[in-house]
Amino acid sequence: MVTDHHDVMPRLIYGQLLKPPCISIAMPWNYRIDEERRLVITTAWDRLSGPDISDHQHALLNDPAFERDFFQFLDLGDVTAIEIDRVSVAHLARFDLFSAKSCRAFFAPNALAYGMSRMFIAFREANGGQERMQVFSDRHGALLWLGVACSIDHTNNTGEGRTAQERSGSEV
Repeated sequence: MVTDHHDVMPRLIYGQLLKPPCISIAMPWNYRIDEERRLVITTAWDRLSGPDISDHQHALLNDPAFERDFFQFLDLGDVTAIEIDRVSVAHLARFDLFSAKSCRAFFAPNALAYGMSRMFIAFREANGGQERMQVFSDRHGALLWLGVACSIDHTNNTGEGRTAQERSGSEV
C-alpha cells in the first residue's frame, strides 16, 4: 500500500479553518510511504530551508504509516537553493527519526545539495545516528544501494510528476 502525505487535515480555530502551523502553503517537499517496500520516498524542490526540513521530520514522526526502520530515498534533484546554516544542520541532525536498521539514500546531483547532505550525515553520525546513510549524484546508484532500483516510478516524486500549481508554489 502506498500512501501520499502531501497535506495534513485542516483544523478549526476561533471559527476559521486553518492549516496546522508546521505546514506552509507552498511547502517545497512531499513524501510517500510505500509500506510494501518499507520505504519513504521524499522529494524536495525549489528553495529548501531548515524549517521545511523540520516540518518534514515532524510530519513523518506523526504519520501512523511510518515506522522507524523504514528505508528512505531522498530526492534533492529539483532543489534550486538551500537556505540553512551549519548550526541549523547540526540541530536537525539531532532528530532521531530512523533506526539502526534503516538505510537512507540522498540523491543530490548538484554540489550544494551534495555538500549539505554530507554535512547532515556527518552531524548525524557525530550525534550517534546509527542508520546507514549515503549521498549519491546518480539516482540509479542511490536506488540500487537501497535495493529498489527500477521499482520506483520517479515521475511521481520529482518535479516532472508535480502539477503546475505545485511547481509554481500555489496551494493544491
